[in-house]
Amino acid sequence: DPGGPSDWTDPLNDWTHLSSYSNLSNDTSNVNYFDGDGSRLNRSAAGEGQASWCPGGEIVSATATVYAWPQEAEPPFAMASSTDGNSWNDLPFVVTDLGGDWRKLRLTATSLPSDTICVRVRVLDHSGEVWNPQIGQMDLELR
Repeated sequence: DPGGPSDWTDPLNDWTHLSSYSNLSNDTSNVNYFDGDGSRLNRSAAGEGQASWCPGGEIVSATATVYAWPQEAEPPFAMASSTDGNSWNDLPFVVTDLGGDWRKLRLTATSLPSDTICVRVRVLDHSGEVWNPQIGQMDLELR
């Protein structure tokens, strides 16, 4: 279907698909707790961590798969979109809890402004463990 939606996935096995990131490191440990996900991003230090993707093309929807440690309150997240890669606008998103050893959460944003070319996920500062939560994957639908 030329011109129809297409899917784009970053499994976060390395840093190659990220347009930018800050205060994040790669965690490949304890795969059995993360639904078999062998590589995830978590904060390197206390404070906010963020990752952004600009895959080339208009983004119609974005779904981040994240894992939250069940021993703490759900960590705070934010999502944002950009039409130029420089200025960002907060995006509304829905959280779906899929359960698991670490709670597997899907953060889904579907009402992206037209001409969105970048999406960002932020793990906001919180008082819990630095390694909670972990970002496992980003799925984008492109037009």
